[in-house]
Amino acid sequence: MVFIQPAPLANRDSYLRFIVHRLTRIYPPVWIIMLGLLPVWLVHPELFNHYCGNHVDIPRSFLLLPQDYTPLLGVAWTLTHEIYFYFVVSFALMFGVRGRWVFGGVWFLTVWLVFRCFGETEFYKIRILQQIFSPFSMTFLLGYFIGLSCQHIRKIPSPLAWGIFGAGLAGLWFGGAVEWPYPIGSYPDNNNFYRFMVCGLPAALLVTAAVAMETRLPKLIVRLDFFGDISYATYLIHLPFICAYYILLSKLHPTNPVMIVCATAGCMVGCLLLATAFHFFLELKVTRKCRQTLENYFKVQR
Repeated sequence: MVFIQPAPLANRDSYLRFIVHRLTRIYPPVWIIMLGLLPVWLVHPELFNHYCGNHVDIPRSFLLLPQDYTPLLGVAWTLTHEIYFYFVVSFALMFGVRGRWVFGGVWFLTVWLVFRCFGETEFYKIRILQQIFSPFSMTFLLGYFIGLSCQHIRKIPSPLAWGIFGAGLAGLWFGGAVEWPYPIGSYPDNNNFYRFMVCGLPAALLVTAAVAMETRLPKLIVRLDFFGDISYATYLIHLPFICAYYILLSKLHPTNPVMIVCATAGCMVGCLLLATAFHFFLELKVTRKCRQTLENYFKVQR
């Protein structure tokens, strides 16, 4: 966010444009997927939310609000944190670079202190407070700080960048290989500082290394741009596609290792192909139309 919006949101039009672009980036595509899942849920509710007794809060799922159950589209629980992050970071973007550092630092420390002091109390069981003071905001803020530091990160020497990359991979491996005393849990009871440490910090190292190396590997980055373009579509589609693919595959009962490898590869390729089609034929068109409609409604000057 701080990278794509370097100039302060200094007036009504720039602020509204930012909000409209963020909301239309998230809501219309996820609504399309949820509308496709809704009739399936009505007929076969047992296919959804095994960890929550197959309960689904439909209004909150579509609005991406904090809720007691996993949303209709399971992975969309992360979007509740993303929408909240966009809302708060919109205020940070009203400032210049120095103000953004101060805003982000205060936000980070506030979340950390409140969670450390009240994370295990009845106070923290209120869903909206879990949202406001979630360690996931700290993970988002790591990316925020990386965005503020882009110019300096790009000056990191290649050997050090590769070292940071290796440290990120090692951190992810270590976090998954070691048996920790703190359960990760599932949404909405998955707010914990441990997850920030073993997932957020190593991921931030990987992103830092990628930023440091992107200007040194321009040809590779250009080839990967396409996967960045379809990343949101892939995120929305992959879970329903994998579930449907698994149900179909389970009827074939593949036991040969070669068949299993081929089936796994077919799942990955099929998911990417479907995401590509969704991105170009639905996501881009619907997002653009919604964006134009809202900008016209609020009379946002370009």
